[in-house]
Amino acid sequence: MESRVKCAVCAVVMCLVLRAGNGMEHKFRYYTDNSGLSSNTIQCLYQDDKGYVWVGTADGLDRFNSYDFTNYRSDYRRRNTLENNCIYSLCGEGFPNGDRIWVGTSDGVYIFDSKDESFVHLPILGSDGRERRNLLVYSLAADVAGNMWIGTLGDGLYRYSLKSGTFEHYNAAKYPEAFSSDVIVKIVLDHDNNIWVASGGGSLLSRYNPENNRFSTFRVEDTLTREPISRISTMCQDSFGDIWIAGYACELYKFELSRLTFTCNRPEDGEAYGRVRSMIEYTPGIIMLGTDHGLVNFNTKNRSFEHVDNGTTNRNGRLNDKFIHSILKDRDGGVWIGTYFGGINYLSPLSSLFTLIEAGEGCGHIISKFCEDPEGNIWIGSDDGGLSLYNPRTGSYTPVAVDPRDRALNIHALTIDGGWLWVGTYGDGLYRIDLRTRQMKHFTQAGTGLDNLDVYSVFRDSRGQLWIGTKMGICRYDDVSQTITCAFGLGHNSDVVDICEDARGHLWFASLGKGLIRYGFDDGRFALCSHDSGGGLSDFVSCLAVEGDNLWIGTHGCGLCRYDIAADTLSREFDMLPYGNCAVFQIVQNGGELWLTTNRGLLKYSPGNGPQSIYKFTSDDGLLANIFNANSGIKSSTGHIYIGCNNGINKFYPYDFTRRENSAKLSVVFPDFKLFNRSVPVDGRLLSNTIDCQRSVRLRGRKMSFSLDFIALNFSSPLRTVYRYRLENFDDKWITTGLDEGAGVQHVSYTNLPPNRYRFVVSASTGGEQFGEEAVVEILVLPPWWMARAMVVAYGVLALLAVAGGGLWLRRRIGRAHREQIASITRKNKLDLLEAKVSLFTEVANEIRTPVALIAAPVEEIAKRAGDLPGLRDDVDIIRKNCERMGLPFDFTIADTVALARILLPQLNRFKLDTVAKAVGVSLDHHHRAVDDAACTAEIFVKFIEMLHERGMETLDDVNQMGATSPELVKKLKSHHAIILATNDIGRINLYRLVSMSHLTYFHKTPRVPKSEFVKYREGLLLGSACEAGELYHAILDGRPEEEILRLVKFYDYLEIQPIGNNSFMLRDEKSAINSVEELQDINRRIVKLGETFNKLVVATCDVHFLDPEDEVYRRIIMAGKGFKDADDQAPLFLRTTEEMLKEFEYLGSTKAEEVVITNPGKIADMCEKIAPVRPDKCPPVIENSDQMLRDICYTKAHSMYGEELPSIVKERLDRELNSIISNGYAVMYIIAQKLVWKSNEDGYLVGSRGSVGSSFAATMSGITEVNPLQAHYRCAYCKYSDFDSPEVKAFSGRSGCDMPDKICPVCGKKLVKDGFDIPFETFLGFKGNKEPDIDLNFSGEYQSKAHAYCEVIFGYGQTFRAGTIGTLADKTAFGYIKNYYEERGVHKRNCEIDRIVQGCVGVRRTTGQHPGGIVVLPVGEEINTFTPVQHPANDMTTATVTTHFDYHSIDHNLLKLDILGHDDPTMIRMLQDLTGIDPTTIPLDDESVMSLFKNTSALGVTPDDIHGIPLGCLGIPEFGTDFAMQMVIDAKPQEFSDLIRISGLSHGTDVWLGNAQTLIEQGLATISTAICTRDDIMIYLIQKGLDSEQSFTIMESVRKGKGLKEEWKTEMRAHDVPEWYIDSCLKIKYMFPKAHAAAYVMMAWRIAYCKVYYPLAYYAAYFSIRATGFNYEIMCQGKERLEYFYKDYTRRKDSLSKKEQDTYRDMKIVQEMYARGFDFTPIDVYRAKPDRFQVIDGKLMPALNTIDGMGDNAAIAVAEAAKDGKFLSKDDFRQRTKATKTVIDLMADLGLLGELPESNQLSLFDF
Repeated sequence: MESRVKCAVCAVVMCLVLRAGNGMEHKFRYYTDNSGLSSNTIQCLYQDDKGYVWVGTADGLDRFNSYDFTNYRSDYRRRNTLENNCIYSLCGEGFPNGDRIWVGTSDGVYIFDSKDESFVHLPILGSDGRERRNLLVYSLAADVAGNMWIGTLGDGLYRYSLKSGTFEHYNAAKYPEAFSSDVIVKIVLDHDNNIWVASGGGSLLSRYNPENNRFSTFRVEDTLTREPISRISTMCQDSFGDIWIAGYACELYKFELSRLTFTCNRPEDGEAYGRVRSMIEYTPGIIMLGTDHGLVNFNTKNRSFEHVDNGTTNRNGRLNDKFIHSILKDRDGGVWIGTYFGGINYLSPLSSLFTLIEAGEGCGHIISKFCEDPEGNIWIGSDDGGLSLYNPRTGSYTPVAVDPRDRALNIHALTIDGGWLWVGTYGDGLYRIDLRTRQMKHFTQAGTGLDNLDVYSVFRDSRGQLWIGTKMGICRYDDVSQTITCAFGLGHNSDVVDICEDARGHLWFASLGKGLIRYGFDDGRFALCSHDSGGGLSDFVSCLAVEGDNLWIGTHGCGLCRYDIAADTLSREFDMLPYGNCAVFQIVQNGGELWLTTNRGLLKYSPGNGPQSIYKFTSDDGLLANIFNANSGIKSSTGHIYIGCNNGINKFYPYDFTRRENSAKLSVVFPDFKLFNRSVPVDGRLLSNTIDCQRSVRLRGRKMSFSLDFIALNFSSPLRTVYRYRLENFDDKWITTGLDEGAGVQHVSYTNLPPNRYRFVVSASTGGEQFGEEAVVEILVLPPWWMARAMVVAYGVLALLAVAGGGLWLRRRIGRAHREQIASITRKNKLDLLEAKVSLFTEVANEIRTPVALIAAPVEEIAKRAGDLPGLRDDVDIIRKNCERMGLPFDFTIADTVALARILLPQLNRFKLDTVAKAVGVSLDHHHRAVDDAACTAEIFVKFIEMLHERGMETLDDVNQMGATSPELVKKLKSHHAIILATNDIGRINLYRLVSMSHLTYFHKTPRVPKSEFVKYREGLLLGSACEAGELYHAILDGRPEEEILRLVKFYDYLEIQPIGNNSFMLRDEKSAINSVEELQDINRRIVKLGETFNKLVVATCDVHFLDPEDEVYRRIIMAGKGFKDADDQAPLFLRTTEEMLKEFEYLGSTKAEEVVITNPGKIADMCEKIAPVRPDKCPPVIENSDQMLRDICYTKAHSMYGEELPSIVKERLDRELNSIISNGYAVMYIIAQKLVWKSNEDGYLVGSRGSVGSSFAATMSGITEVNPLQAHYRCAYCKYSDFDSPEVKAFSGRSGCDMPDKICPVCGKKLVKDGFDIPFETFLGFKGNKEPDIDLNFSGEYQSKAHAYCEVIFGYGQTFRAGTIGTLADKTAFGYIKNYYEERGVHKRNCEIDRIVQGCVGVRRTTGQHPGGIVVLPVGEEINTFTPVQHPANDMTTATVTTHFDYHSIDHNLLKLDILGHDDPTMIRMLQDLTGIDPTTIPLDDESVMSLFKNTSALGVTPDDIHGIPLGCLGIPEFGTDFAMQMVIDAKPQEFSDLIRISGLSHGTDVWLGNAQTLIEQGLATISTAICTRDDIMIYLIQKGLDSEQSFTIMESVRKGKGLKEEWKTEMRAHDVPEWYIDSCLKIKYMFPKAHAAAYVMMAWRIAYCKVYYPLAYYAAYFSIRATGFNYEIMCQGKERLEYFYKDYTRRKDSLSKKEQDTYRDMKIVQEMYARGFDFTPIDVYRAKPDRFQVIDGKLMPALNTIDGMGDNAAIAVAEAAKDGKFLSKDDFRQRTKATKTVIDLMADLGLLGELPESNQLSLFDF
């Protein structure tokens, strides 16, 4: 039974508090049976495509629209309802009908169709074909291949094909390797469209393989410790692609799909949490678990569990039930928690943005004041608990004793003043606390001059004066005498609660009683401003804030006011808004926004945005209260805002709300449609579907009245929903509802509507900002039938006829009687004779018509094949015409079982009769016997009718529509060529849409698109009939019926004919019906004639594949290389001249030839506008408020490093960079990079910057790069002292700060940080910001895929694409094609001729691919097809990756491309961190032992003789470990870190070292410090020489790109005394590395080198695991002597080694070094070894399995997985379980890795 229960949302908003960790909490909203739920026992939750939330309960199914619940329960009185009310699982069908919801119950599956809101029970058939009854369906999932997966409790897994209507049953008996039992606890569809199945009672996780209909099985146990899961309870996938599996004891396993490894995370007391029944990814990095004992959060970063709430506290504000059965995260981020006894606990997405800081023990709860100290700690004053200290980094919240005599002070003022903390109290005077020693001084009225013991504000102005606001007035504090004097008395009850200073030298005081007070430094006078400057200002001013010349004033009763200091004007901001008389307690500034605490909630105010300028937050959104304490708010240095109320603190990050508001777009649904106040039923008359699905209605009447219900699915803020709607052609303007009117279902009525076509349009938003997508209902009102236009005309005609007919009737009536009497006798005689004739002719006609009718249908079939039989075409036409003359139908309706099979059985590859019969279960005993085949076909047709009925297909139109929209059917249809021309930009976009569809949706061997899609996007396109592979040409060639050819001609915009040579291959084809050139010409003549008949342009085209006739050799060779058998028979597809084309078509006549060759192509060209293939505009992604966000992040970081008062050099550099970055629109690039880097760092992976981004100090401050480009300097991490100017610092100009000597801070005595690399910003962006920036980032190779996934998290699904590439034919491949071609044909060609042909083949486009790390970002609101089509890389339809169809270089001026590259260094550092536990960012860059590696081998404890003469210890260190790089190090003799950066720059440049810097150093003309090593060197050197800075930059850019120097540049350089060797060096350079890039690389390399010195085993394990591509276990791990033997052999053959042997030779040197240092390997243990990672075990290295020769990565994984299943019994057992080859097994046996395993499992009697 269906019912709707209304629940006032305000009545169910009961607060529930959820602890989120570190003392923070969130709020809940309850929905129970009192709110309309069928039952409080919630068993499953689901959100459908429209946005409805579905709730499966123990006693019915509910649908929630944010206001009321619609209940669906069993009702025997009605058809098509649920028959079982116990709901366990829910899932949307997705394909082919997104309006259907699958409902799993304790009695099988029911399917809900939202079109008519009916339920259908699906019989589940087992393998024996019998229905399974009483199945409890516990889990459901839908895949993209059109399958529904049904998991049961006790009967295994079922796969139901929506296409074929068949079941496949999987259970533990049939698949014991895949299922632990027949209890299926969870089915998950992952991001790559794989189905994962977890069965209960064990630890098996299975992935379905559709290729073989089998499962790949994984045992859930920790890869390292082999600790298995107890029993799988549930699972989910996170946004990074990892799968999380939970067990009964709350253990949580992370399954990394990229590495196929499991990591176990187990709480200390799992039993306290109980069984995990449901889980979701709450936010990236937090997995939320619903257990039998409440809610648990798991932090993936620190791998910690937190019991959020156990649900046992029976009071408002806590979880109302501990038994959690299901959790759903909706598409807006809201979390729905279904409990066993307490209904639903809903967590708004906004509540996750507001976090509650819970007071520590002994701390106050009534929060009155905040301030922040230089360390980032928040000092908190309270009314009831005195002073407290909150550390945001650790979450600690502790009380601080101000006065030991009275801890519970009532605090109303807090101010940090250098090293002092001032504390103002109510009733106890003023305190000053030394932050370092915590010593206290108390100021009272006695002896200190304080005028009152009630102190409300303390402020230090810019001139150093300390001001104190009290209950009686304003006081001054004298720092020398430490006394207080009254400056301005105001009398009693004049509480001075706030003080601020503007830029013009005025102090402003806020008084609760005396209003606003101004003090001028120039005249030293106070002035009361309460009623000045425009009046209207309240005497109760509560808070102040200064922004430029604006003074913001918060009042009690007048809302927010703004005083323009320059204009001396006052305005009330909220006069026109609903908050004009509210009380404003605190103003917190954030960029251009104001956050206001008021008596009506928290307001976010954006000045100047009119009615949409205010966004209100209340306790419904997660705030603790709607009323806040006065002056209790602060913005911290991290950008977080803290606000206080009577029961705690709310903390939030304001930019989170900006992102939330931009993403929250509401959808609107239509619950009901009423006609004359009565709901219209879904009965096929007015509505065939519900109004929400149909979205259109057709009415007839003179004055129609109807009403429409609509509601926005706004779950997070239902009370703040605002609608705008209008009825087009009736309403002139939008009608907007108010905030108080938006709750619940909205009703709109229209009466007395005249006949017309109407569109009801409605959209919704939260708070009136950013309305969502418009929902539309089309309403057509037709006039009543008697008022139709045709009826009015008929009325007029009838009237005229009546007048005329009346006269005629009177005239003829008299004569008629006479004539009838005479004719009566004659008529009788004629009738007798006529009756006899008719009888005779009727008998004859029946004899003729019957056989003709019987043969008409077969004749039609003959007509279709008449083209193959000469002369038959004309005979068939005669038969057709005679049928038409006799009134016999010739065009019959045909239902083709083959076509039906293609639609209903798309999984079949062939559609022969026996194949189809087997697929549908029809017996065919005697195939190829006509009677049996006919009977079988009939039975198949009956089966098809049943299948169509199940899919709701009742008419042939339904069937045709289903077939037309099936991509699978389109893929199997025969395709034809066509030419599509875009005539304008609309056409270009439509063309790109078609190209995208042809590659993504319909691709099968070649791109294709159905005509239906072309028709949909035909605007702006011209369609040509194309070549001989075109549809029209084939129809003529095949002799198709005339009407079919005419239909095709009408479909095309123009027709094409081509030279005879293009189609001459038909003359050579034995199967072709073409026998002569004349017949080919006749086809062209007929196309021309068809064009004339139907007024279609006919154009002659060449079908050009190469330009010149002699170029055919290139195409011939390439086609032969691809296996084309007719490659040598090349058609003349070259570009003909106009004269050649006229001569080619002279058989049409000279006039017609000129028309098709010249005139008509010109007309086609004139139809096409001048358009470009790509858009000219730049469309970067938009991140709201990115400019201010970047400023805040940078300055927050700068202040944390350099103090509140930034050094001038820091501030100037940061201001200059930010102004340039923001003014040129590049801030969004920085914010994107910042988010990616911060996320990677948060997940434990460092990121290396590439390119010149490290030149940007803003990039350093925003965390994008570790390279600090400031000049070398000292800074103190504690007191923020810095030194940029001392002589010892300036001596390191141009060098790195880490090279400076250690120094102690002169202020605090701590060791100073040595920082800076001295890199100019202009290298990155130019002096005028006119250089296009490119931020490239090196992520860990194993983290790269997660970084790509996070891009989609940042920008949204469908907004990111992989950058496409186009692969061309390389010279070596072309050479192979050509050489093989001529060798196969026995033709000898000279090398010079082969080289000529190679040049013609090179560059031919072969395939598409993807950039290794390029991500193209599409701005929100744009369509990708306006820029480029998209496709799968290399048209691989098995991958979910989508790339740009165009090479990304073609659109890099339009769209932002992020280079998110994978690199070994971050991966290696992460492995080193895991092995050593050391934080890589703490590794010092000035360690002498590490530096010695680049001078000698002493730090390794070996001599060069021990390692075959290698003189350095940097072997195997990135950047410096190759023979070439080590020789550079030897020649350059580096002495410090700066030298290593320069060497790195040299090694990455082209023609920078060899023959250039190396020679200059050898000749003594330059040193490593003066030679050109990086591109920055050129610009800095030339500027120092006196050249113009812009010219120096231009020269640098030219040289670093290998473009050399212009003559005028050389002249200018010589004029400024630039030496000739420097100019010559510039001329030789082909490419140069940026210094910032080199610095980033060297920092990474240094950290690895540090581990090589101090953590050698960890270093070698990491190196061999990640960088050693040639490691060979047999050669390297059998002892030092064996290695020496092979090393000598490889050295002897060094010049002839293969690529693989070269890699092995390189790795031998590292192994030799390891042996020389006294380290050794332990043999591989197949049960402990990892597939691809070395391990440190008992002081030795255990190699990875993939180091065994012949064992690849996949084979190594297979061995490791098989080893988890227990000991191997024999070599045969090993082979069967691991699938290893015999060669590998024999090698492992020879190496002793298989122990004493026998050959087979067979036993011998002699074994006993």
